[in-house]
Amino acid sequence: MKYRTWLLALGVLLLLGGAGFALFEPNGVAVGWLRGETFFRGRPASRWARQACSEDPSEQADALAALRAGKGAAVPVLLELLRRGREGAAASGEVRWRAAELLGGMGAEAAPAVPALMEALGDPDPYVRAVAVRALGDLAPTSVEAVPALVEALAGSERLLAVQALAKFKALAAPAVTALVPLLAAEEEEVSRNVARALGRVGPKAKGAVPALARALGKKGPLTREYAAQALGQIGQASPEAIGALRRALRAAEPAVRREPVRALGLLGPAARQAEADVKALFEGPQREVSKAARHALLRIAPPFHKKS
Repeated sequence: MKYRTWLLALGVLLLLGGAGFALFEPNGVAVGWLRGETFFRGRPASRWARQACSEDPSEQADALAALRAGKGAAVPVLLELLRRGREGAAASGEVRWRAAELLGGMGAEAAPAVPALMEALGDPDPYVRAVAVRALGDLAPTSVEAVPALVEALAGSERLLAVQALAKFKALAAPAVTALVPLLAAEEEEVSRNVARALGRVGPKAKGAVPALARALGKKGPLTREYAAQALGQIGQASPEAIGALRRALRAAEPAVRREPVRALGLLGPAARQAEADVKALFEGPQREVSKAARHALLRIAPPFHKKS
């Protein structure tokens, strides 16, 4: 009887010891396993969350470096931190935005993370939303399905970041053109110039933006006008409206604003022949970049022309 009692007591002690080890074991393996967490390099997601946001700079740097180096193998645990980071030990915005940031830097290997990053655009933490927008842009063009979500983000506080992200999709951002065009009239020049840049990077598929870009070329600040001229050349739509706006822009006070319309007219080639005299007039100007651009442009606008030595 005493022997049985002793065995029972020993069993209880072992159980308590095992439970204690599971609770206080440094890497939280047992607890993570019981919770069904995702593991990476033998550590559960909750442990990575604590280390990635550690107040110890060395521990935090080591954890982030390990996750970054893990590339595709680290994606599942980062997805868990991004999606479940509102609960338990990982309940902090820092966990979520660090996961989004790491995913954005992994390129094509993080393609499975696109749906989770799209969900993060609705995160209650504004910084998490901002990092998720940037991450989706960094994953372009592997995240084409993210374009509609980024278009929705144009209506929120992350609109500038969304514009910059869409620019990285180039022609694949064509579905966003209709939503981008009204933002050319934004009061903040940082927004309007980035919109012009994004439309230019879409290229010929942004031809519907030509009238708005032509108007911006005459009304907006110098940086927006510079990018609007560049965009008209990249889109390549030689409409009378576009050519007229580019010719008028050749008289701008700022050299950079004159240079870009010259280059744009050159990209339009012979279709811009009516601007030949305007371009020639810039040959002997005081700004070397403008005169050089004019000579190159005329070779495209009027091919028979040969630059004099």
